[in-house]
Amino acid sequence: RVHGGISRVVDMARGLAKHQKKQRNSDDEDEPRERERVRNRGKDQETSSKINWKALLFLVLVVLPGIAGAVMGAFDFFAAAPRQVSHRDRLVEFYREHNPSKLAEVDTVLKKYKGREDEMFRMLKKKYTDH
Repeated sequence: RVHGGISRVVDMARGLAKHQKKQRNSDDEDEPRERERVRNRGKDQETSSKINWKALLFLVLVVLPGIAGAVMGAFDFFAAAPRQVSHRDRLVEFYREHNPSKLAEVDTVLKKYKGREDEMFRMLKKKYTDH
């Protein structure tokens, strides 16, 4: 039995030796491939760091007009936004149309309704236009 156990160990050692030898041969074969792969990796990095000017020019020519149009459209939209008319100007215009004799009282009326201008305009509209 001891002899059988020793032969198993010897067989295992031989198998391990064969495996290690195959591995070394495989490593020897893989080494040139690995060196080539490392060498090519540097070339890939050099190639990828170069700018493809034709593709960049194409993108600029295709995309830039669309972006410029959107920017100009936004500028036109905000530039053409109606200006806020002051309460005073609005009240002066209202009195000019409906009761010019009240034009002298514009500042007094605005002080009386300060903070409640919308309410004031609703009341004036009701008083002068709802007959």
